[in-house]
Amino acid sequence: MVLGEYLQLLNLAEGSVWLFNRARLDLERWAFYYGGQPQPTKRVALPPDNLLRRLEQEQGPITIAAVNEDPLTAGQLAPYGHTAAMSLLALPLLWRRQVQGVMIAVVSQAGHRFSSNDIELGQTIAGQLARWLENRQLLAEAEYRAAQLVTSAQISQASSSILDVSDLMETAVNLIRDQFQFYYVGLFLVEGEWAVLKAGTGEAGARQLGRQHRLNITSGTSMIGWSVQHARARIALDVGEEAVRFKNPDLPLTRSEMALPLVSREEVLGALTVQSVAARAFSDEDITLLQTMADQLANAIKNAHLFAQTQSALSEMERLYQLSQELLSAEDATRVYRLATHALAQSGVDWCVIVEREGAKGEREGREGNSEKGERKAGGEGGAKGEREGREGKGEKGEGGGVGLGADKLNADRFMQVAGWSVTGDLAYSEINPIWAKPLSLLLTHRGSSWVRDGGQPTPEDLFEVAGASLSQLGLGATAILPMESNQRRLGFIAVGYLDKPNVSWPTFGRERLRFYHTLAQQMVVALENLHLLQVSQKRARREEVIRQISSKIRGSTRVEDILQTTVNELSKLVGSSQGGITLAIPNQDMQSFS
Repeated sequence: MVLGEYLQLLNLAEGSVWLFNRARLDLERWAFYYGGQPQPTKRVALPPDNLLRRLEQEQGPITIAAVNEDPLTAGQLAPYGHTAAMSLLALPLLWRRQVQGVMIAVVSQAGHRFSSNDIELGQTIAGQLARWLENRQLLAEAEYRAAQLVTSAQISQASSSILDVSDLMETAVNLIRDQFQFYYVGLFLVEGEWAVLKAGTGEAGARQLGRQHRLNITSGTSMIGWSVQHARARIALDVGEEAVRFKNPDLPLTRSEMALPLVSREEVLGALTVQSVAARAFSDEDITLLQTMADQLANAIKNAHLFAQTQSALSEMERLYQLSQELLSAEDATRVYRLATHALAQSGVDWCVIVEREGAKGEREGREGNSEKGERKAGGEGGAKGEREGREGKGEKGEGGGVGLGADKLNADRFMQVAGWSVTGDLAYSEINPIWAKPLSLLLTHRGSSWVRDGGQPTPEDLFEVAGASLSQLGLGATAILPMESNQRRLGFIAVGYLDKPNVSWPTFGRERLRFYHTLAQQMVVALENLHLLQVSQKRARREEVIRQISSKIRGSTRVEDILQTTVNELSKLVGSSQGGITLAIPNQDMQSFS
């Protein structure tokens, strides 16, 4: 309206008002008259013309008598839309001591001259228009900053009230997108050498989350990866000119992008991507505020992770305590294996097996001197030999001994799968697959306490070639094998893992998960040892009761013949024999038998 009234005062039909956006380096046409009628507004890229440079230098009105001949305007007015101009008056719009725009009055007839009154009037109108635009811009900036502060406060509130990490990330990206009117906002977290998308706005975000979108951190092909690797923001005001950027087919309209690292306690957790359909969409104030929000969000994510870990640790302790009580109260070994298998299956793996080394029971009995064939009290030297051979690692199957741990005895080791489970159903109790025999035998003598093959490096590495090849033949991927040990002797193993799936990265077990497996293995051994001790105690109690009964009956007899006859009868009942006898050698007399 101001431009139209000024043109009417000058009896002109063409002119325009342009504002200069320094953040986007473009011009926005706020008003345009042609043929005395207002025309639609538009935005154009900043033309590399001399007119604006001169206006910024002089900060005063400029008149051009011959547009097509003057070096300030010759061939440079096309972006403004004044293609038929013969002469013009350019009036700078000044505020904050800078040229923020220009008001142009155009004459399409040759020979026109702008008078000093025309110029003074134009300066007055341009000054009033500049003050109005400045006030309007200040109001817009105040509203924009208020919206930013509201968004920051909302993210702060969400950070303090939302403890679930997934909900927190989804809430944050949607708040930032909606309040700043961005095209897309996504949040990545670091997982090994990858930055994995965890939250994304709109349909594009849903599609990427559905296919588990991720970017390599060290490849140098994405702004997100660069930002994570260097712990610094990277900004592309024009993505077409950015060398380090992943061109996402789900976001074809992106013109400018910003990657902001999520840093908490000097640890880079991930990065935030903010994208706009406008070129040069981010001002210095935007960058500063968004990085502050990113830092705030990183701290919230870290705190949420710590809270989740604490809750998980408490839950694990409670579960282990409950499981320990159930294991210790189990009435037999089968119940122990069933409880342990259920706990392993609940840990999220695809399969698990519990393996006992044949002879492990004999080791326990030999070590305690209580083997059925090697008890010292009942069997004398057989028990001592079984105990000694079990302790020295020389005993074979039988006679109270166990299979030793020496390298020369590895081939004698045989393994029995006493329990197992997989996602396809329970595994039958049977001898373990022969493919397992060699890696398990190697683990018997290995200095380490367990073997892990997952998304990281295998540990210990020197077993990887043998054990890794064996597991691959079974179609298994990430695997952890942990020993069942008693007094530094390995009685068996717990093995858990995942199936090897095409195009799916192996997961990592993590320190907490492995600690749970170790504790479970120890509790199993304690439960099995307790069951064995209970059986030994019960057997001894039965034996003592029989001896007491026999002694009581013998004490009731007065003749030697009755004592011997009672002894034979009671021992025959005890062992279930139909015949028995006692032969005595009496000095200077014939042998006498009782049966």
